[in-house]
Amino acid sequence: MVTPAEPVLKTKMEDMGSLKAPRSVPQSKGKKAHLLEIIVQSAAREMPNVDPNKVIEAVGMKVQKEGARLIQMGNTVLMITPKGPGVIELHTSSIDSPEEIVKQWRTFLTKTAKSMGIKKVLSYSNSPAITRLVQKVGLPIKISQTPQGFRYEMDI
Repeated sequence: MVTPAEPVLKTKMEDMGSLKAPRSVPQSKGKKAHLLEIIVQSAAREMPNVDPNKVIEAVGMKVQKEGARLIQMGNTVLMITPKGPGVIELHTSSIDSPEEIVKQWRTFLTKTAKSMGIKKVLSYSNSPAITRLVQKVGLPIKISQTPQGFRYEMDI
């Protein structure tokens, strides 16, 4: 009698999954996603009509040409771009809960920015929901309205 070269399984094989990264990271598991995946998912949610790859290209250009830096805190990515001595512009991409985003901003503004020698933080948004989150940070952040949306400014 000849035996098969490979064993014959009588039970169903476990699905090993695909080689691609998951499309979304469940927030409840507390796993930290890769910063590019965070940016892609955040862009897809915030700007559904924009190709997420174009967002990644724009971030790459900011890093190369303007000296922007990416800081990952949990599943939140903060892009800081120098605008002058001690002054930065801050942009956020996140797949964290709104409460976690507020916590990350507070940590950045009270600890990280100070340790980096940052004196002033500027940011912009056209979303009233973002303005409500900024107000929940509980720090003296100046909020003003411009024709393009909202402007946020904080002295560190």
